[in-house]
Amino acid sequence: MAYIDTNVLLSYYFTEDENHTCALNIVKKLRSEQREIIISPLTVAELFSVISRRIHQYKLPPHIKHLDEKTKVGVLVRQALSILNPRVIDDEPRLEQLNEFKAFHIFAKTVDLAHKLKLKALDLMHIAYTINLASKGLANTIVTLDKEIKEKEPCTLKTMSKSL
Repeated sequence: MAYIDTNVLLSYYFTEDENHTCALNIVKKLRSEQREIIISPLTVAELFSVISRRIHQYKLPPHIKHLDEKTKVGVLVRQALSILNPRVIDDEPRLEQLNEFKAFHIFAKTVDLAHKLKLKALDLMHIAYTINLASKGLANTIVTLDKEIKEKEPCTLKTMSKSL
């Protein structure tokens, strides 16, 4: 099973994306290996965020051009998810002590990784999700096009490279 970063999903769905061919090859390889594709609620939220910011850069299907922007974004997110058909894992509302307060365990893991990896918060959270899934035997790979993650990947995770 493989945890897919948002950038792979976006590049796979939007054919005009500069990394579309790379994402296509990655997904083809995962499917040929019969590996389940997994995403988190973070991925879904990030899809809404990125598509909302970039909607004017994308070639929109003619049947949605007349819709209001919020509806367009929702349609594009649903289509992007349906074309890849990933399994969306449920968040666990498990709290952990984080200094003098409690936080969701994904945030606590993100804080733990921050000083080691020195990545952006969302990248750290994707890694935290993958580590959590790996601890349960649900994913052993994070698939990303993000150069910073690939350079600093934790030794417990395998990252597919752009050279596939």
